Amino acid sequence: MKLSSIGTRWAAWGLFAATFAMGASLVLTSWASYRGATSAFAAIARSQGDAFLRGLFTLDRRDGGGLSEADLRAFVEEQSPDGLRYAALLDPGRGRLVEAGLAAGGPADRRPAEAPAAGRDVELLHIGARIRLVVRPPAPPPGPSAAPSHHAGPPTITLEYEPVLGEQLAAEARRTLRWSAAVAALLLLVAALFARLLLQREAAERRFEERRRLAALGEMSSVLAHELRNPLASLKGHAQLLVERLPEGRERAKAGTIVLEAQRLEALSADLLDFSRSGPIERREVEPAGLLRSVAREVDSARVRVCEAGAPARFRLDESRTRQVLTNLLTNALEASPPDAPVEASVSARGDHLVFAVRDHGDGLPPGQEHRLFEPFFTTRAKGTGLGLAVAQRIVEMHGGRLRGRNHPDGGALFEVELPGA
Repeated sequence: MKLSSIGTRWAAWGLFAATFAMGASLVLTSWASYRGATSAFAAIARSQGDAFLRGLFTLDRRDGGGLSEADLRAFVEEQSPDGLRYAALLDPGRGRLVEAGLAAGGPADRRPAEAPAAGRDVELLHIGARIRLVVRPPAPPPGPSAAPSHHAGPPTITLEYEPVLGEQLAAEARRTLRWSAAVAALLLLVAALFARLLLQREAAERRFEERRRLAALGEMSSVLAHELRNPLASLKGHAQLLVERLPEGRERAKAGTIVLEAQRLEALSADLLDFSRSGPIERREVEPAGLLRSVAREVDSARVRVCEAGAPARFRLDESRTRQVLTNLLTNALEASPPDAPVEASVSARGDHLVFAVRDHGDGLPPGQEHRLFEPFFTTRAKGTGLGLAVAQRIVEMHGGRLRGRNHPDGGALFEVELPGA
């Protein structure tokens, strides 16, 4: 792998990791703020109740003779914008209850309650969306007389209010947390998008480099094939004449070997020219099943079994080049299969695509080398040129299709040519 490719991958993953860390930090900070606001809710609610108590005590001292129901109602109405909904005062000596507003937690208890000897007993309850604050006076000191006293003393106070400040703080913390989560998700999405674009760019550069390499290789192959054709033709012609004139024996056998090797070099030159060929695809209406049957007859009609089920009646493709692809695949399949084993070829429609499939009954594709099958000059055969599948793939790609090879589950190799409709 090139250093630029490694650098691109590190840049993509580094960008994603940095953005993930930023988003996580943002969410964690907002979550901490939200937890802090939730933890402070009770203290804020108690502080709000203390503010109502101070106002009530101030009004009681100003009135002097004790608050009337009208005074208490006016106080509740005055404090209602701040969340106060109910107030009640119980005289512990006379048992007189003065209240105003509507209580969600039921009316205040009319009976004096026992409380600790020191200080005031404070009770804070959650009732739906309200807070119920009950402040009881301290119990009288123990003495010889246990009879209730009717002198004026601190009343039992019951307040119900909505914790406006606490709810505002909690709502703001929730909004901040939601926005932080949304921003973090957006950051991760943008980072993933940029990482994907970087990887796509790397893949595009890799494909461009591969095409550039293949173009240079094709140009070199074309020049080499043209330079070899005439000398090879001359060599083969003279070797054939020599074979005809020599008597049976060792010398004639050697001359025959020269002819065979010259023919092999001619085949290699033809493959090189096919590989470098870059003319446009010439599509025309063809009967796919008839084309496959024709190629099967040319290579070995006895061993090739053709299946035409599902084949379209007509399809637009370059007949001569598609014939070259099928000839290559069937020839390879026959060479890979045992002499008594058939080769299965089929043609069918897959949506608006045409699919040719060729399966052999040989040993299958070499494990771990499936991705190298279509590389130029890669071959697993002793006398192969390694250009047949590369030429076939190039022709298929010029049609806008795909050529894939894999091992069949029941043994052997399976090659599929998928061509899109014109």
